[in-house]
Amino acid sequence: MISKQQLNKIAETVGVAESKTKGEIVVVLAKQSDDYHYIPALWAALFSLALPLVVILLGVFNPDSGSYANDGLSLEYVYIGQLLVFILAFLALRWRPIKLALIPKYIKHRRAGRLAALQFVTQGVHVTTDHTGVLLFISLAEHYVEVVADSGIHKKLDGEIWQNIVDDLITNVKQGQMSEGIISAIEQIGILLATHFPDDGKVNEDELANHLIILD
Repeated sequence: MISKQQLNKIAETVGVAESKTKGEIVVVLAKQSDDYHYIPALWAALFSLALPLVVILLGVFNPDSGSYANDGLSLEYVYIGQLLVFILAFLALRWRPIKLALIPKYIKHRRAGRLAALQFVTQGVHVTTDHTGVLLFISLAEHYVEVVADSGIHKKLDGEIWQNIVDDLITNVKQGQMSEGIISAIEQIGILLATHFPDDGKVNEDELANHLIILD
């Protein structure tokens, strides 16, 4: 998705942005925020449980006699059918595009937001000297982008100011211009940090990683 040259350009852009501010920028790219292991089993169970109702509605099964109306086959065939539906649905729904399509958007965004918060701590964004760290988090499978800023930045910049950056990056990713979108977002974040938290002329230690952090 991103070439080595583009990775180097992203790291360079972070370095340039940080040279003009006391702030620190960390960029994390997650291919997927959760494995959603329960989704195939959940939907497969729902499909299999719905099978008897479908059979009755189609008039194939007679609930009064406990057998199929046409040939009098036993109730065991409904049970066998449920097992087959469960197994086939479970295997089919393990395919990532189908699985993700069945997950409600709010659940995917909630999982991505939780991972963003976890990465904010894991990458040490919360322990910069002046609490002026910013995390740019992208989760591809969930189509989710979030900017998480530390407490020192929240004193001057509220969360709404990052929304244009988020929207622009999402648009770029959808257009297949991921690296360009990330670079543009870093530059925009850098401008905001340089404006409100300019370099004070002291030795500005690079406290956090500049390279793009990719989570498999």
